[in-house]
Amino acid sequence: MVVCLAQSIVQRSGRWLLPLPTALVYTRGAGGTPSPSVAQPSTSQDKIRTEDDLPRIKTREMLYRLYVQGYYKRLHELQVKDKQLYGPMYKIGIGSINSVALNSVELLEELLRKDERFPSRGDMSLWTEYRDLRGIGYGPFTEEGVKWYNLRTVLNKRMLHPKESVQYGDVVNEVVSDLIKRIYHLRRTSPTGDRVNNLSNELYRFSLEGISSILFETRIGCLEEEIPVETQHFIDSIAQMFSYSLPVAMLPKWSRNILPFYGRYMAGWEGIFKFSVKFIEMKMEAIQKRVDTNQEVEGEYLTYLLSNTKMTNKEVYGSIAELLLAGVDTTSNTMMWAMYLLSRDSNVQNTLYQEVSRCIPGDNIPSAQDVNCMPYLKAVIKETLRMYPVVPLNSRIMAEKDVIIGGHFFPKKTSFTMCHYAISQDEKTFPEPSKFKPERWLRDGRVRPNPFGSIPFGFGVRGCVGRRIAELEMYLALSRETAHCRMSPHSAARVVVVGAGLAGLSAASTLVKAGFQHIQVLEAMDRPGGRVYTTRPFGQNVIELGANWIHGQEANPLFLLAQEQGLLLEERGSASIMCLPGSVTPRDYFFRESRRQLPVDEVEQVCSFFSGLTSRAFESELEPRHSSQSLGGYLDEEFAQSPLATSEDGPRVFEWCKRSECTDEASSSLYEVSASQLGHYVALEGGFFNSLGPGGYQALADTLLDNLPPGAVLCDRPVHSIHWALQEEKNHTCPVRVLCQGGQCFMADHVIVTVPLGFLKEIAVAMFEPALPKSKADAIERLGFGTVDKIYLRFEDRFWPHDCAGIQLVWDAGPEDEEVYQHSQSEGGAWRDMWYKKICGFDTVARHPTVLCGWITGREAQHMESLDEKIVGEVCVRMLRSFTGWSVPEPAQVLMSKWGSERFVRGSYTYPPPGVDAVREHTALAAPLPLPCEAGYSQAKPLQVLFAGEATHANFYTTTHGAYMTGIREAQRLIDLYADSEPDSYNE
Repeated sequence: MVVCLAQSIVQRSGRWLLPLPTALVYTRGAGGTPSPSVAQPSTSQDKIRTEDDLPRIKTREMLYRLYVQGYYKRLHELQVKDKQLYGPMYKIGIGSINSVALNSVELLEELLRKDERFPSRGDMSLWTEYRDLRGIGYGPFTEEGVKWYNLRTVLNKRMLHPKESVQYGDVVNEVVSDLIKRIYHLRRTSPTGDRVNNLSNELYRFSLEGISSILFETRIGCLEEEIPVETQHFIDSIAQMFSYSLPVAMLPKWSRNILPFYGRYMAGWEGIFKFSVKFIEMKMEAIQKRVDTNQEVEGEYLTYLLSNTKMTNKEVYGSIAELLLAGVDTTSNTMMWAMYLLSRDSNVQNTLYQEVSRCIPGDNIPSAQDVNCMPYLKAVIKETLRMYPVVPLNSRIMAEKDVIIGGHFFPKKTSFTMCHYAISQDEKTFPEPSKFKPERWLRDGRVRPNPFGSIPFGFGVRGCVGRRIAELEMYLALSRETAHCRMSPHSAARVVVVGAGLAGLSAASTLVKAGFQHIQVLEAMDRPGGRVYTTRPFGQNVIELGANWIHGQEANPLFLLAQEQGLLLEERGSASIMCLPGSVTPRDYFFRESRRQLPVDEVEQVCSFFSGLTSRAFESELEPRHSSQSLGGYLDEEFAQSPLATSEDGPRVFEWCKRSECTDEASSSLYEVSASQLGHYVALEGGFFNSLGPGGYQALADTLLDNLPPGAVLCDRPVHSIHWALQEEKNHTCPVRVLCQGGQCFMADHVIVTVPLGFLKEIAVAMFEPALPKSKADAIERLGFGTVDKIYLRFEDRFWPHDCAGIQLVWDAGPEDEEVYQHSQSEGGAWRDMWYKKICGFDTVARHPTVLCGWITGREAQHMESLDEKIVGEVCVRMLRSFTGWSVPEPAQVLMSKWGSERFVRGSYTYPPPGVDAVREHTALAAPLPLPCEAGYSQAKPLQVLFAGEATHANFYTTTHGAYMTGIREAQRLIDLYADSEPDSYNE
């Protein structure tokens, strides 16, 4: 049993060892399945096996797992791992100690149903050694047999029965009130005015004060501003004893005179009993004085033990000390986990708040009797104890009789280890075991779990004697915390998000939903949305200057969000698409310069051939000889071998296909795009052109904005510089400082940079201090970032046929002809005079019957941005007249996007140039700072500067869902960081 206790209570400031949750903020204004290779134990009585038939974990293997694999600090996980490897029952051997592990609810119930009259915990010699040395009596944990039974009979009175425990309600509420006062005091006096460090320690002190007030019948000062020296020494002694339990239990006795562990362990017990004996003797003197003066002896638990029982003083010493140790950890650990779990699930927290508010209105203080009208409160505590049992494993010895468990025969004195944590995580007993679901314990007609699946207070006559007191403390404390505070995790962390595009907004929204309170989004432009830019220049219907469609449906979180919010276009017939080689229809009119309209079948034949070639690139099916080619080079080489290359119109339509593909790649030319690297891009199933409804793309951005508190997004705040890896100073403790061009300064624990790659290319060198690591700087330089612009022409009347979905321009010598491209590269700036040739064509626009939209990319698009809109409109009209021969009127309005010249964007989206390992560069760009391998930052706070945006996704670059997903990805990094941290602060 001592080994089980030692494994369960490896100390962390006096607390049971389980990885503890993170900081919390308070702000409310008013049976796994075994491996197939493991034989299942038979339950057939005619095939009884023995323990020799069980798998065995030997000492060397156990030590390897504990200290090499790191399970020393994750013993609860080791239970789950062992069950997967060895099944529900196996033997554990550690030196001379052997035990049979029971790792299923059925086996556990079978064992406990066969419990003896005086259940034995097993070897408690580690706890009894100090008592024997000092002549102190045993307590409820260390005593055995008839003596234990007689002792428990006495201790149970005034404590275990629910009606008896109610009498301590006022005492507990007094301690709870002092806890709340202390929290507010520590918060007010903190450097930031809203933080209390080490919340778990404060709860530990609260628990110690509460149980001491009951056992000693006096306060010991744990919650005072200055803790008394004796009390602090007592706290330290408890921590010291637990800290050295496991090494003392594991090491041989001959090492005690050599290694310091045993001496420190015994010194911990010395401090515990010294403190306990002092208060017990003070109570004895008070009782004796009342007896001597013929006064009635009044008091609670300790008075009862000293004056109304036949317990000796030494027995009282031993019992009180053991009750004290058990009570402290149960309450503090469970309270910490309960608040953490509530902070992570706002629905559960709100349900609990509604129940508490209904039962305890206003500022009333709940009584012990009030707890009975709060079943959900009890369910929250029970579910917390299921997920994080205070003692994740326990022990039992069948001391007097042989027993058959799971079809195996075990002789008397066999030791059994009960793996409570793994059993409580068995999905057969608890569906969705990793989810916090208090409702599974409600008595509302639903099928409730097997009660043996979670028995945090033990079972039967050997169940925890202090259970009712511990539950009362947790119920009263948690109900009052819930009534006055809103719990949310890791809110002390200050996060600045640079950029309010989809990446920035999804990051901020995700963090706020997870409970982060200090989120500030800085947007350089005068509006949120980034490259989402929805306008209404032609009336009430939207025009998208930026993102236009959601690409793909299956596994696309942005599509799902739009679907959930009802933002998708319901009338499929009113949606418009862009004419690309893979989406050509009979309604697309293709014209040569000679005004000849090309036959649909000829166009579709070339476009189909082109789409087949690009599909091979996107599906990583290129032959090795194409691996180093540009996409344009690969396409030309393959097309030259096709009969279409010798037809009259084939090469011209093929050039249009390449020009059109440039809009998909955001490149000046396909000769600047890698053919082989396109295979890393992942196209989601479900259509390329998924249109949004009347609200346009801005409605999606607004959905994310609605999740943020007022003032979270500040526009017109261009960031000048980001200083990271700062040393902690008196006036600040944050490692990152963000300076805006207007002079504003924002201190942060973490900064998420979501600015476009084009902007980073321009300012990254000057923006970061210290400078970015070489790997990240190289990624910014090597990845391509091109411009795609739109030209909207609004006419007073429609001049094109009603069955026409778009007018595509097929040049005799287009800019994507290899010779034309090569000539333009060598001739200097002459291409500027022919910039309009990069326009693919003009598509109709949904909900705008008299509007056409032209598409243009690359350097030609950037040159167009420098021209006056009127000139651009005139050029477009001349082309339409020249190609179609139709009577094309002058446009009533011309509207152009200008992403290349937008100073905080500098382009549209990312593409992989030839010779670049795109996955490596995308990954390097996404890596947070400081990098794990960076010299000089090994002790620095992690995740100081994070990076999101479409350019940081190796598979979904260029897309809005890629940007959206990377924002969530970086937010999740921070959520995971704080979820893995020990609770260390408490904020308002």
